[in-house]
Amino acid sequence: MRLYARGFFLSPTSITFLEELDHYRCIELTDYRLYADTITEIGIARDGDDWLVTIGKLLPLSTGDIPATSKDIADELLRLLQPNGLQGVETALYDIGGRHAIILKTGGKLYAYHDAAGHRTVYFNTDQRFVASHFDMLDRLTGEQEYSCPVGSKNTRTSPDGLWDVTENPYIKALLPNHRLALPDGTQTRFGLRSANPYTKVAWQEKIELVHRLWHEQLQQLFELHPKLPLGVSLSGGLDSRTVLAHMRPYLDNLRAFTYTAANVKTGAKPTSFWQRTMTTDHNILGQMADHLPQDFYVLVKPSAPNLTEDDNEVLARNAIRNHGRPYVPMYKDLFPDINSIHVRGNFVEMGRLIRGNTALPEQRDRLAAILEEVVRRRRPSLKAYTKFFWAKVEEFQYESLHDDVEYTDVYHWENRSSRWYAEIANETDTVFDSIVPVNARRIYQILTSPNANVRRGAQFQTDLIHRAWPELLAYGINSEEDLYTTTLRQQLTEGP
Repeated sequence: MRLYARGFFLSPTSITFLEELDHYRCIELTDYRLYADTITEIGIARDGDDWLVTIGKLLPLSTGDIPATSKDIADELLRLLQPNGLQGVETALYDIGGRHAIILKTGGKLYAYHDAAGHRTVYFNTDQRFVASHFDMLDRLTGEQEYSCPVGSKNTRTSPDGLWDVTENPYIKALLPNHRLALPDGTQTRFGLRSANPYTKVAWQEKIELVHRLWHEQLQQLFELHPKLPLGVSLSGGLDSRTVLAHMRPYLDNLRAFTYTAANVKTGAKPTSFWQRTMTTDHNILGQMADHLPQDFYVLVKPSAPNLTEDDNEVLARNAIRNHGRPYVPMYKDLFPDINSIHVRGNFVEMGRLIRGNTALPEQRDRLAAILEEVVRRRRPSLKAYTKFFWAKVEEFQYESLHDDVEYTDVYHWENRSSRWYAEIANETDTVFDSIVPVNARRIYQILTSPNANVRRGAQFQTDLIHRAWPELLAYGINSEEDLYTTTLRQQLTEGP
């Protein structure tokens, strides 16, 4: 297992434990040192004492200021910074996909950004002026001995997305998407979602075609990065997975696909939990779809016996702040032995479905209050403390500056769920492959969220994306073993004239 795989650490001083890590390198910058895994893509542009660093994979869209053919995106971004200030960089970021962080120093101040949905985690310690990819990197340097929840949660092992930027260590915070981190003051200033969504009045089919094109632009860039390696893709019986598979239609011969499932699928035993029932359904749906899957396809059964060493568990615990699916990591490694492998995920295609908004509640704050109640049920904090905390965070993260056409519950899900949960799943599997989400660009998210709320709840846009890319895949059930024939056509045939 690779400690802090694909990670980075920016510090004004040397960091001993990173100096001693064989697979990390150190790059000298004005007033700072950048430590990074040797497999982490680094781009550096300098202008006197100012500099800009790109960390990870940046996938420019054809709709933006930076061409996909650019040899040095860091230079391009610094060129935009010089005449236009931070706004020049932020405008360019609107049209860059991938999984990455961007850190720049200008005018004596340090600023940091990450990709559209924060799939590259960015943590920081204001007092020490540290910025890093992994919580554990910073945590071991604070001297804090005991973790605590600021709102007295009884269930602290659940997803941290209800805590916004707060971590279990009071000195360490997380950067949230659509915000600019400034050091040394440690403020997060909103730069995203303050303007009108430019796609609310664009024709439906035009939006479908644009997402289809931008999706394939990113896939083409990914295949070109390591053309001799198969691109990984994880599949299930759900809608997001189906959307990913549909857009992979031209590339099936270059894919290595897998699904993970429960042990009862192998033994034939009846499912005994919700998770087992879900895994069984996914497995059976993919079985029905066998003719449409890549030939290089594997079913990974959850091991019934421990398959990780003590050292493995220690590294994985340091790489991600929760256990998401550690027993599967060695199995992924067997399928993808090359550390430069890339894996495409379907997370956050869900943004198009109004995933948390309740249209029966007419007021924005009422719809947010429903999220507050959900977090309380899950984390079991002090109700009084969490209620005060939640609304203070709504104010701190400048919801009042959002444009009128922006749905508050979309913003919460975008900026909390993705960067605090999905991103940590990617951290866990980084020891095997880098994980990329093809919709992870601000322009694409705005297209996905542009339809009417009632339309979004029915997932029509996502279904039409599948129909555009590979219509035959809609013949099979979504999270259901009932296919199109059994649910519609068969009934019409049996009803008779």
